[in-house]
Amino acid sequence: MTPQALIEAARKVAPLLRENSDEHERIRRMTDTVYQAVADAGMFLMSAPRAVGGHEVDLPTHVRIIEILAEADVSTGWTVNQGATYGWYASRMQPEAARQIWAETPRATVANSPIPNGRAIPVPGGFRVTAKQGFSTGSTFAPWIAAHATVYENNEPRKRNGLVETRYFLTPRANVTVHDTWQTRGMRGTGTNTIEVKDVFVPEEMSVFSTHNVDRKSTRLNSSH
Repeated sequence: MTPQALIEAARKVAPLLRENSDEHERIRRMTDTVYQAVADAGMFLMSAPRAVGGHEVDLPTHVRIIEILAEADVSTGWTVNQGATYGWYASRMQPEAARQIWAETPRATVANSPIPNGRAIPVPGGFRVTAKQGFSTGSTFAPWIAAHATVYENNEPRKRNGLVETRYFLTPRANVTVHDTWQTRGMRGTGTNTIEVKDVFVPEEMSVFSTHNVDRKSTRLNSSH
């Protein structure tokens, strides 16, 4: 979709967001109807690279779309921004792995957590990951969850380029327990709950370095950001 087509799609879905705003506050998450509508309109894919099924919009277009959604329902605007922004990480992954997530998964989006307080142990072919983390917006519906963890070797944090190595570890939601912890007064409709994985195997190609560990020259796919 072109940037203008995505902007028009956001305008078309905005009335549905207004209609569901009170319900989002009541159930503390996005309704299934709204999630399906914004996903089908391409909102969650707007900033993922075209090479993996995204729309690769520029930043001003991204911001304008979020403005339109947030004017209709602030919780939906926040939730879509969190999911769409994570699409930028696809540019740092092996293309085949990124396509599995963003191109081959229906209504694809990824829920994550900001603090790398999980623990990842290297094993042949990947990592065993254990984490329990709050502030995971969209975790009630996202098909993929990105646990955020520090890599440990010999019971010590591993270093990369002189910094502690942290990564996101992407796994299907079937491997994740979502704890209903989002009891707040504001932003109630974002479903920003707690995610938990226990000794889950994540293949190497389904991990992606956190921002501070990234060499910008290694960005693979996306030229818009």
